[in-house]
Amino acid sequence: MQRAGRRSMVLSIFRINLRSRSRVRSSSANSSSCVARSAGSEKLLARGVPDDAVVLVHDAARPCLSPQDLNLLLAASDSCADSGVILATPVRDTMKRARPEQSPAQIERTESREYLWHALTPQLARLSVLHQALSKGLADNAQITDEASALEYIGLQPRLLEGQASNIKITRPADLELAEFFLRQRLNEEEG
Repeated sequence: MQRAGRRSMVLSIFRINLRSRSRVRSSSANSSSCVARSAGSEKLLARGVPDDAVVLVHDAARPCLSPQDLNLLLAASDSCADSGVILATPVRDTMKRARPEQSPAQIERTESREYLWHALTPQLARLSVLHQALSKGLADNAQITDEASALEYIGLQPRLLEGQASNIKITRPADLELAEFFLRQRLNEEEG
């Protein structure tokens, strides 16, 4: 934990092994997602992290977070911690909504991408606010897919900060090759 005057922030450092390709699996863990997220905020509070601390929640499945994006998010922490702030990228592709329960999938309609963003991580909020949002979502059995959706659930409107598209989430084996490309590219830039 870092402390700077009255402001405290929780940062977690992790390492990922990109060579373990066999561990990448597709999963739909929405039902247990809110339970795990709520347990995480409870552990922070139990360990004495101040409830006014700013926390960053980052998917370990996103190893390509750039230092620039992290700094952008941290710079927004003073003005956005009470409502939340996330990294995101504007949707660039044409988005199609499939008809429910159709096999094979069929297009129901084309969605306007004008105001659509891809949510990334880290996602930032004050611990007390995030804990309240996750606890409420859990109690109501709400579908909470990320920290921002929990904040939305209690009526907040987290801010969107445009991050880099290279901050991909590894969910399929092919994503590993793309992540390796981005990480090697960054390493080459730092060395060269």
